[in-house]
Amino acid sequence: MEIQEKKAHIQINLKEALFIYPAPLLEFLDNDFNKWWRNYDRSLKTLSYGLYLKHINLTGNGDEMTLYGQAGFTRRISLDYDFPFANKSNTLGFGFATFYSANKEIAYKTKDNYLQFERDLEKISSQGRRWVSGPYIDQNCS
Repeated sequence: MEIQEKKAHIQINLKEALFIYPAPLLEFLDNDFNKWWRNYDRSLKTLSYGLYLKHINLTGNGDEMTLYGQAGFTRRISLDYDFPFANKSNTLGFGFATFYSANKEIAYKTKDNYLQFERDLEKISSQGRRWVSGPYIDQNCS
């Protein structure tokens, strides 16, 4: 009986992607740089700044987590999580989202192309703060 030795060479090429995407945030009061420059005298008090962070494939199952944090004129934080494929046929997904926002002032009207603000703490505490949270189910994940 004759035994022959056989060899095989296997090469595997992998392409890795960046899974964490950070981005800085800068938001103007009127969402317009020119108005901020001219009308608000380039005041840093009217800017909002922060960080947006997205993590794709957090657990290795195609899920995504997004974190958004902002300070300055508007304080805001949110956390979203999406798990798109909860069953073997990839037709059911779930996730949750939570969000908090608070303003130091509330714009209530425009006068001569300037926003007019309310600083009444009673009104701001009832109208300018929002907290939203809850789970959801997505049945169209395909």
